[in-house]
Amino acid sequence: MTKEDLVEMVLALYDSKKEAKDYFEYFLNPNEEKAEEKCKAVFLKEYTKTGVRPPKGRISKCKKALQDFEALRPSVERRIDVRLCMAELACKYGMKNWRIWEKNYKTIEKVFADTLLLISDHHLVYQYRTRIDTIQQTALQAGFWNLDVDEILL
Repeated sequence: MTKEDLVEMVLALYDSKKEAKDYFEYFLNPNEEKAEEKCKAVFLKEYTKTGVRPPKGRISKCKKALQDFEALRPSVERRIDVRLCMAELACKYGMKNWRIWEKNYKTIEKVFADTLLLISDHHLVYQYRTRIDTIQQTALQAGFWNLDVDEILL
């Protein structure tokens, strides 16, 4: 391909795909905080009550938002913060006795366990220990999971 063909193809991709547009705009003007807030807003919408309607708790929307956020390759601390936020909100959602499917909390458990590994790999256990313990206690009370957090964090 010539340079002009490549430029034309990139511009067409930018115009046709929202994901490509977001990706290019992020890398032209990186703003991790804005990307993090956008992702967290999806979690809040799915797991908290807005108005008179109960929250929907759709894990597919949350997973997609998390994947889109992580595709931008933000810092490790921001990735961890977003993942822990997802687990916190999902556990609080479960504590309110909203309907949640077993496959959904299994997915949240996997995200939480993967986050624990990420925290451990980057030696950030001390920084996140309080949040981890709070999420674990809330998950136990909601009947979600009983992970051996200390074993994962070794």
